[in-house]
Amino acid sequence: MDTFDEYDEYNELDEKSEISNKFWEADDIIQQQPITTQKNLDSVYTSQFVDVNEISQRFSEVKSGNIAGTKF
Repeated sequence: MDTFDEYDEYNELDEKSEISNKFWEADDIIQQQPITTQKNLDSVYTSQFVDVNEISQRFSEVKSGNIAGTKF
Protein backbone atom coordinates (compact mmCIF):
# COMPACT_ATOMS: atom_id res chain seq x y z
CA MET A 1 0.00 0.00 0.00
CA ASP A 2 1.48 3.35 -0.95
CA THR A 3 1.22 6.66 0.88
CA PHE A 4 -1.60 7.97 -1.31
CA ASP A 5 -3.81 4.94 -0.55
CA GLU A 6 -3.15 5.33 3.17
CA TYR A 7 -3.99 9.03 2.97
CA ASP A 8 -7.19 8.31 1.03
CA GLU A 9 -8.23 5.64 3.53
CA TYR A 10 -7.53 8.01 6.42
CA ASN A 11 -9.64 10.75 4.79
CA GLU A 12 -12.50 8.32 4.25
CA LEU A 13 -12.42 7.24 7.90
CA ASP A 14 -12.17 10.88 9.01
CA GLU A 15 -15.19 11.80 6.86
CA LYS A 16 -17.24 8.90 8.28
CA SER A 17 -16.25 9.94 11.79
CA GLU A 18 -17.28 13.54 11.10
CA ILE A 19 -20.67 12.44 9.76
CA SER A 20 -21.18 10.21 12.78
CA ASN A 21 -20.30 13.09 15.09
CA LYS A 22 -22.83 15.34 13.34
CA PHE A 23 -25.55 12.77 14.00
CA TRP A 24 -24.56 12.58 17.68
CA GLU A 25 -24.64 16.39 17.89
CA ALA A 26 -28.08 16.45 16.26
CA ASP A 27 -29.34 13.86 18.76
CA ASP A 28 -28.13 16.07 21.62
CA ILE A 29 -29.84 19.14 20.13
CA ILE A 30 -33.10 17.23 19.67
CA GLN A 31 -33.02 16.16 23.32
CA GLN A 32 -32.68 19.81 24.37
CA GLN A 33 -35.67 20.99 22.31
CA PRO A 34 -38.94 21.57 24.15
CA ILE A 35 -41.78 19.21 23.42
CA THR A 36 -44.75 21.03 21.94
CA THR A 37 -48.25 19.64 22.19
CA GLN A 38 -51.13 20.18 19.85
CA LYS A 39 -53.29 23.00 21.19
CA ASN A 40 -56.52 22.38 19.28
CA LEU A 41 -57.24 18.68 19.51
CA ASP A 42 -60.55 19.09 17.67
CA SER A 43 -58.70 20.02 14.48
CA VAL A 44 -57.62 16.96 12.59
CA TYR A 45 -55.92 17.32 9.24
CA THR A 46 -56.18 14.44 6.81
CA SER A 47 -55.31 13.94 3.19
CA GLN A 48 -57.67 12.51 0.67
CA PHE A 49 -57.73 11.54 -2.98
CA VAL A 50 -58.72 14.34 -5.33
CA ASP A 51 -60.08 13.43 -8.75
CA VAL A 52 -58.55 16.16 -10.92
CA ASN A 53 -60.32 14.84 -14.02
CA GLU A 54 -63.69 15.48 -12.39
CA ILE A 55 -62.60 18.97 -11.35
CA SER A 56 -61.41 19.71 -14.88
CA GLN A 57 -64.67 18.43 -16.36
CA ARG A 58 -66.76 20.53 -13.97
CA PHE A 59 -64.62 23.59 -14.68
CA SER A 60 -65.14 23.09 -18.42
CA GLU A 61 -68.90 22.83 -17.85
CA VAL A 62 -68.95 26.03 -15.81
CA LYS A 63 -66.76 27.83 -18.34
CA SER A 64 -69.04 26.80 -21.22
CA GLY A 65 -72.15 27.76 -19.23
CA ASN A 66 -73.47 24.20 -19.18
CA ILE A 67 -73.87 23.14 -15.56
CA ALA A 68 -75.62 19.84 -14.83
CA GLY A 69 -77.09 19.71 -18.31
CA THR A 70 -78.62 23.21 -18.30
CA LYS A 71 -77.52 26.13 -20.48
CA PHE A 72 -77.38 29.65 -19.08
